[in-house]
Amino acid sequence: VMIVAELFGRLIGVYLERKAHEAEEEFLDRRMTLADFNRMDIDQNGSVTYDEFIKFFLVTMGKVKEEDMDRLKDLYDKFDVNNDGTLQVDDLIEMAKGSTGTTLGSILEQAG
Repeated sequence: VMIVAELFGRLIGVYLERKAHEAEEEFLDRRMTLADFNRMDIDQNGSVTYDEFIKFFLVTMGKVKEEDMDRLKDLYDKFDVNNDGTLQVDDLIEMAKGSTGTTLGSILEQAG
C-alpha cells in the first residue's frame, strides 16, 4: 500500500510540474497588453524599471508571492545603510557596528 501511495504521489508531482510548465509557457508566449504594462508600472510614472518588470513576471507566473518580494526589498533597504541604492562592504560594516548579533533572520523579522 505504501509503495502504491508513493508512486501515486510521484505521478501527481510530475503531472503538476508539467501543468505548471505549460501554464508558464502559455503566459510567456502571449502578447503583452497595456493592462500588463500598467500592472508592471508600480509607481505609475509611465515607465517600467527592471525591478518592476522582474516583480511582475515572478509574481504573475506564481514563482514568488508579492509579499515575499516586498520583504526582500525591505531586507535590501535595511542592508543599504547609506541609502544610495547599492550594497557595499561599508554598508555591512556600518550595520555590524550598529547592532550586535544581527542575522538575516532578525533583519527579516524587523522588516516584516
